[in-house]
Amino acid sequence: MKALFVVTELQKPVGGLHRFTIELLPAWRKAFEEGRTEFEPLVFSFKDPFAPPDDLAPCNDFRVPEGVKLFSAARGGEKCYFLESSLTPEQLAAFQKELWEDYGVRSLKHAAWNFYQQLNAFWKNLPEVFPSVRDAHDVALVDCQDWLAYPAGFLLKKRFGLPLYCRMHSCEWGRALGAPETESPQFTIEIAALQEADFFQSVSVGEARFDLYKLLSLKEALTKEKSAKRGPEWTERQKVKEAEYQAFLLLEPRAKNALAGKRCAGVPNGIILGPWKAIKREEVVEGRKAFEGILPGKEKYAFFVGRPAKIKGIYELLDAFKEVDPRFGLVIASSFTPNNFEEFMREVGERGVQDRVVVRNGWIDERLKKQLFCAADVIVLPSLYEPFGIVTLEGLAADLACENNGLAGPVVVVGDTGGMTETIESGVDGLKVPMEEDKFEIKAEFLADVLNTAFRDGDFKKRISRGGALRVQSPDYDWFNIAVTYGSLYRKCVDNYNEYRNAVGGTPGV
Repeated sequence: MKALFVVTELQKPVGGLHRFTIELLPAWRKAFEEGRTEFEPLVFSFKDPFAPPDDLAPCNDFRVPEGVKLFSAARGGEKCYFLESSLTPEQLAAFQKELWEDYGVRSLKHAAWNFYQQLNAFWKNLPEVFPSVRDAHDVALVDCQDWLAYPAGFLLKKRFGLPLYCRMHSCEWGRALGAPETESPQFTIEIAALQEADFFQSVSVGEARFDLYKLLSLKEALTKEKSAKRGPEWTERQKVKEAEYQAFLLLEPRAKNALAGKRCAGVPNGIILGPWKAIKREEVVEGRKAFEGILPGKEKYAFFVGRPAKIKGIYELLDAFKEVDPRFGLVIASSFTPNNFEEFMREVGERGVQDRVVVRNGWIDERLKKQLFCAADVIVLPSLYEPFGIVTLEGLAADLACENNGLAGPVVVVGDTGGMTETIESGVDGLKVPMEEDKFEIKAEFLADVLNTAFRDGDFKKRISRGGALRVQSPDYDWFNIAVTYGSLYRKCVDNYNEYRNAVGGTPGV
């Protein structure tokens, strides 16, 4: 059986969903071939008009409607399909009306946004391509990645009776640091996902709880709003679904990093450790020389990699370095626009830390990044909101690489939020900066105190490095095990759908 895996960001330039997909797919294929999951991937995405023109090849594997083009490319060892299409103003208006009337999706404020229009075309046209896909493949369910894909899943469920699995990589409530634009498409689509999904999964237990806690009451209000159109049986089954979501909030995880209920789960992402295990001592030495060349005259170095956004705690990090021992330096690797770079460097100057903070503008290649991770004394990731935090695992992987070479690796410092809370055990495999719950706030003085502790030498650093190396090798973060877990959750999704369909006497999406 196929799982129709619907994802965006599969072209260059790439983002987090690209990395998630290409790392999951090889492990998923292996799990399927070894009989550990009954579900096989079938990946669909949309063609990014800003991607390199030679990234995709025209494809005729499936029939497509007039005006829709089909392309393919290999991602993670799998043949993936990409749709290119557009909608006339009239088609766009009619489609957005359908999204509003059926699912409460509010498109008005973003209707003129070009990217949102492209998403609308993808959402509308994937179900129109699906009959040809169904002729060639036994598709058991659709798995949609984040709000960028959910509406396509809503329509596939409604028109073809496909069970719907929704995975939330981050929640608009968190991305907006507690002040979401309630009239935005992404916020209303995420609420509708709780209503439409037969199974809902987040990328950490904490994030799953956060998503439900913030969105469940809004989902209940949406159900009341749509009950007259959807009918009394549908409304009653929604109440059952809401009770199952609430039951998940009462569960206590037996394992540290995963929790699954009947309707919902929190499952972490993984990391591929092979390239980290291959790192040699001389590469760590090269990384140290790179730090000394970037910011000379410092005894120790902290390293930050991430977007230059408030959500990543980058401004609190600058404030903290005013209180950090001046013998220590901070190297920031990020990617700024020219205007944002100038603005950020003014922020550095205004804090008077230009002698201890250097910004490297532009993403670094993987080889150099691994060298710098291993050579740093501290990896600092003070995110204000982080549903999972793959960079946390990379910091722990640097500990593993260093331990394999007889070295003590970096101390990983994170904000006590989301998946980072579950990955790091403070004082064992890293350090967590205290945060006030639900305020998306890190106090610079707390961060400074933790950083000064993290820069310590001796037994403390050795103990943390050994703990980090052990933690990152947990089966929780092995993509193969994650793929097997997804297979078991897919089965729950199909069972939930069948139970629902039998209860209402028809297709639950209608």
